[in-house]
Amino acid sequence: MGKLDRVVVLGGLFVAAWLAGGPAARAQEPSGPPAARSPDETAGLATGTRGVFAGRRGAKTGLRRWYGGEGTTPAVELGLEWLARHQVPDAGYWDSDGFAAQCRGAACDGKGIPLYDPGLTGLAILAFLGSGHTHQAGPYKKTVGEAIKHLRRIQDPEGCFGLRTGHFMYSHAIATLAFVEAYAMTDSPILRPAVEKALAFLCQAQNPDPSGTRKLGWRYTVRPGDNDTSVTGWAVLALKTAQWAGLEVAESSLEGGRGWLDRMTDPATGRCGYVERGVSPVRAPGREEKWPRSRSEAITALAMLCRVFLGEDPARSEPIRQGAELCLARLPRWSEEDGSIDMYYWYHGTAAMFQLGGPSWAKWNEAMKKAIVEHQRKDGCAEGSWDPVGPWGADGGRVYATAMMTLSLEAYYRHARLFASPEEAAGPEAAARILLRLAASPGGCACSINGESVGLLPDCATKVYEKLLALEPDPEQGWMEIDAEPAVSFQHVITIWDACVRVRRARATAEGKVRLSGIRLPFPERGIEVRIDLVVADPAVEHGHVRVDLPQSRVCNRGTGVKPWLTVSIPWDAGTGASRFAVKRSELSLEELKAWIYPIARSKVDPKTKFSEIPILIRCDRRAPFRAVREVLAICADRDILIHRVFLAVVETKL
Repeated sequence: MGKLDRVVVLGGLFVAAWLAGGPAARAQEPSGPPAARSPDETAGLATGTRGVFAGRRGAKTGLRRWYGGEGTTPAVELGLEWLARHQVPDAGYWDSDGFAAQCRGAACDGKGIPLYDPGLTGLAILAFLGSGHTHQAGPYKKTVGEAIKHLRRIQDPEGCFGLRTGHFMYSHAIATLAFVEAYAMTDSPILRPAVEKALAFLCQAQNPDPSGTRKLGWRYTVRPGDNDTSVTGWAVLALKTAQWAGLEVAESSLEGGRGWLDRMTDPATGRCGYVERGVSPVRAPGREEKWPRSRSEAITALAMLCRVFLGEDPARSEPIRQGAELCLARLPRWSEEDGSIDMYYWYHGTAAMFQLGGPSWAKWNEAMKKAIVEHQRKDGCAEGSWDPVGPWGADGGRVYATAMMTLSLEAYYRHARLFASPEEAAGPEAAARILLRLAASPGGCACSINGESVGLLPDCATKVYEKLLALEPDPEQGWMEIDAEPAVSFQHVITIWDACVRVRRARATAEGKVRLSGIRLPFPERGIEVRIDLVVADPAVEHGHVRVDLPQSRVCNRGTGVKPWLTVSIPWDAGTGASRFAVKRSELSLEELKAWIYPIARSKVDPKTKFSEIPILIRCDRRAPFRAVREVLAICADRDILIHRVFLAVVETKL
């Protein structure tokens, strides 16, 4: 029997492949429609991708400290180092059974099954992305870039990653999630075609429900007719992340996944089954005695996480509350004697319990850190990895174990807590930055700093300055961020910005250094984020210049090195409350402006990056509302036109 033949016969990476023809896998699925849901449970979650992934980029130190992640940094760094060292050179993937060829000295043990290399490569990519490393930035950008190139090479014309052999939908769903996160964090146009094909294949593989009128879940292959919660969970996470990234995702696919979770969840206990309602996770034949499934709530934890991603508030969802109780009764514990080790459970459990927060998270977190950090290898070439013990260690191997445990220790900043209370949300913000919120008010503009009301602008400008000067942000990660509602006048935004500049200058003068890393002005449309990086001696700062960074193009005017730009002025008619967009001395409506920009911008496109070569210069009257600027930037971020840089010049305009 050849190597590939042996692989096909062997089991699943995360669930027992041998059960495909067994009685448990063929158990009858519950009939009838899913149970009715309350409006609170079905409420959508309006969260931009930049917000979901914001902690990966700049606030890891503050978030880790706030959420109880002290002592995990070295373990994450060592885990990523081990993964980087054991990537196949020049090929870009992680070889589950051949990774030891990259070892230094005594070879690491812990081989996995090569059939799952695409999925393992996806998990490794997710581990690097989870700590903020992409193919565009960070010390591991080459590692991530080569891995992404490998997955693109093995994607077939229909979008499937890897060979369609065995239980290939596991690998495809995980690799798709990795691609979606990489795209969401970078907006790279090079990734988009592969991402869209992968998502299309994922939706194509989804089963219809028994009535044939709706969609349901996923299984090992394309529409086999039966479903399981494990593959369905990975698919739901990939599709929801894609939706946050602004990609087209059919709501019917997400609702189908939700329907399967409802079918598999026992309303009496909250336990979610794998292929049978309310039944504990499966084990491969011959493994249950050593790794009892009664020690694990892996499928329940995955279902909880999916419910949060799908918009269920943990504080109002009974299945999530019940699931949390089950997980707290089975905390992570590294014990081979009683078979309590289950890395698949610990990964999903950590992600789900983090979303719950409060005492439940605190209890889980302490147990999780003890189980994972204390058992990371510290010797030889295996340093930084985890031994592949547990019910699925023999399938995934050391690469799987190391990626999953590293991902678990990134939970503090990998995803934002989607339903954090205002009080809780203020914690990590206060630890990592000074947050100024501006809200429209009948008497002016209400201003708050880190959740504390300061008063109305412009009268409270001096008070804002004094308050900011007295605050002590995190010296490593601190910055000031302005968050303004759309109806707020841009004049008030600039008033606050001027106060921040004066604080920055005062600190630099008094202490001989600048304590704050920058001032950010967020624009939520399609993830645009204006960042104001202030340098004390920069004349542009003194004159009120804001630069909006979008993905850059290297193309310049030949001979001059100067990039051309289109100029859009935004005057504001306070009498009528209407904004018009002056382009080349002609007034245009928003739709007319969009129609005017599109053909010009698309006429000059970098053939390599697919970005427009033309920046936009926006000249904005201070009386204009924040909304007017956002509308122009929304055009620039439209999926059909990617302007590579926008300069926002704030000026006084006489009407």
